[in-house]
Amino acid sequence: MTDDVRNIVLGVVAAGISATLGWFGRTCLVPDGEAADPAHGATRAAAVPLI
Repeated sequence: MTDDVRNIVLGVVAAGISATLGWFGRTCLVPDGEAADPAHGATRAAAVPLI
């Protein structure tokens, strides 16, 4: 049981880290006004891979 709880906690922590990095990448690394807006179609920044 302890291993199961540990695995769940590690999974939640990993998901939180991934979400934080995604938020940071979208809000801080992409210049203002160039982020992709799904409601209005992709912009130039969406066509450029971040990797």
